[in-house]
Amino acid sequence: MLQSNVQHAWLNRVKLHQCPIAYRLKHGVAEGGHVGHLLVYWVISLQEQERREREELDKMLEENRRKVEEAQRKVALEQQQKELERYLELERIQKQREEALRRKKMEEEEERAKQLKLLGRDRY
Repeated sequence: MLQSNVQHAWLNRVKLHQCPIAYRLKHGVAEGGHVGHLLVYWVISLQEQERREREELDKMLEENRRKVEEAQRKVALEQQQKELERYLELERIQKQREEALRRKKMEEEEERAKQLKLLGRDRY
């Protein structure tokens, strides 16, 4: 067999049933007897597989980044909604206080007017 120790180490990293080129290299079977050509094709196919795996990982990372950004936007919108609701509630409470104060003031003025009217009758 024409395998070096380096080639043998590379072959042992790959499951033979998943890579027919690696199987043929391990067993010294090649078209035309050129095991070296098979090794070149095998290395190229490994590089292509690594490239596809990197692309897949990049897609997964991009998808995860998009999901994180979407979740952050959702949290920010929920926070804005809560702040708006709190602001509206405080505004409603303030209006109720102002209305209560206005009614109290009117009642006091009406009471004063009644007292003045009664005092005016008592003078005559």
